[in-house]
Amino acid sequence: MAFSSRVMLANSVIGVLAAGSSAVLTLAPPSAYAAVKVPDFDSHAAAPTPVGATGAPAIVPPVTGAQIAGLALAPARDRVNAIIAERRQAAAAAEAARAQAARAAADREDDEHQADSRSGADRGDETFRRWAAQFRAACDSGRVHGEICTR
Repeated sequence: MAFSSRVMLANSVIGVLAAGSSAVLTLAPPSAYAAVKVPDFDSHAAAPTPVGATGAPAIVPPVTGAQIAGLALAPARDRVNAIIAERRQAAAAAEAARAQAARAAADREDDEHQADSRSGADRGDETFRRWAAQFRAACDSGRVHGEICTR
């Protein structure tokens, strides 16, 4: 089955429209970070002298690809450094909050442990007396038999 050229043309137009629409819809929203200033290219050379003018033309060193790449990448480097510094500050603040929470929890635990150790002897005596009273009552009522009732 052979396709006609009009069908192929219509399909290609529809494909281009779909691809363009999906590309526009998937673009990222504007960044929340501040814009970084783009450096200006400064020219080291003075305006060239006309051919008929007296004097030799000024010799200007050529611009290298490394210089162009350095100037082109400077805004990106500045932005990355700003983002890294911001994340480091956030991580340091989170770490400080975590350390403070850990110290507070350790202080609370120490306070609870000291309170428990102070009242532990009192609670132990009270518990022993309560159990002894329960065993005496059980022995007197006949629910418990044996050596425990003779003591």
